Amino acid sequence: MQMKLSDGEQHGIASTCLGEAEVIARLCANIADANVDAVILTSWQNCDYYSGFRTLFWTLDTRPLLAIARRDRARIAIIISSSEERNAQAWPNRHVQPMYHHGYTEVAVSAAGEFLNDLSAGAAVRFDYGPDMFGRGSIALIDYLRAAQRKCRLSHQADLIWQQRLVKSQHELATKRQARRIATASFFAGLADLRLDMDEYEFGQLLKQRMIALGADSVDRLPVRFDRAGKSYEQPNYNVPLAPGNFIWVGARRADQISDLDRVAKDQ
Repeated sequence: MQMKLSDGEQHGIASTCLGEAEVIARLCANIADANVDAVILTSWQNCDYYSGFRTLFWTLDTRPLLAIARRDRARIAIIISSSEERNAQAWPNRHVQPMYHHGYTEVAVSAAGEFLNDLSAGAAVRFDYGPDMFGRGSIALIDYLRAAQRKCRLSHQADLIWQQRLVKSQHELATKRQARRIATASFFAGLADLRLDMDEYEFGQLLKQRMIALGADSVDRLPVRFDRAGKSYEQPNYNVPLAPGNFIWVGARRADQISDLDRVAKDQ
């Protein structure tokens, strides 16, 4: 089965750079309204949303990637490894300023610190930590900003970020639509795989294979339940066999975007 994007989804992906310009401008306006001097973005999701820079280097903690927005700058800076230079050049965005570091965590922290070095003493600097937002920061960077000569006032700024991220980017909208289609098509086609005495784990593995075949980048978490009364969806799949009268419940997600839908069938 082949997945085909609608004209609207294709346009959404093609206009991603325009969307990124809009989200960066809104972030800068929100920073000014909140009287914040800079916001440091450390999580994959936030860096992706605001900068549009996409890379597989998020799997390597040794080469940190940060995005920094300042109230006095129109562009957002991304602090990335020099090995990412060709990647950044392949996806140019005049609203994003790449800043390369030549090393690992310590060097990346120094590069981020240098970008913020001219802030006035006592500047308000916020991180993407807070409700449902954990980020991926460094104590070394916090120590740098709190040093005696800077004395930056540090805190989380999840509320400021969430007020904007409630509005989805073009990339998020397009990939969420794809994720829903993959999850739904996989579930209903996968019902043909079911047989009595098959367990939750085996059915889950077959569904993952279907999702990958339909275009999912990965299937990180796929709870499956065979039960009459219902069990916690947070439990891993077990060797619970399918029995007559069971409900079959599946919650699915897709790597970059969660499908955020459940599907249920009833075994007669």
